Amino acid sequence: MKRLRLDCIELYQLHRIDPGVPEEEQFGVLADLRREGKIQSVGLSEVGVEEITRARPVLPIAAIQNKYNLADRTWEDVVDYCEREGLAFIRWFRSPPAPLPRKARSNRSRAVMEPHRSRSR
Repeated sequence: MKRLRLDCIELYQLHRIDPGVPEEEQFGVLADLRREGKIQSVGLSEVGVEEITRARPVLPIAAIQNKYNLADRTWEDVVDYCEREGLAFIRWFRSPPAPLPRKARSNRSRAVMEPHRSRSR
């Protein structure tokens, strides 16, 4: 927290529930941090309705972040649940890498092929 220069993290997002650690333990640690005032709100990522309903008795959940886009609607039931329960749903999707502009590709190729020249410029 000192390195971040923060007294409190506004939204702490648990990005994956660790299958090697009991859920209650993970949720309990986050609840403790919240009680201590170190985090204000908690979000979960890549979770289903079942995990959300198991977490909510232990600590308030503010947001869910799951992969969701036009081509992948796997988490539709979670979107519906979040809407019903007033939870924020943060969608994420993997963006394809953008192609480099032609000039950047040629400069990059030149730097790889002629590294001594690219350093001197």
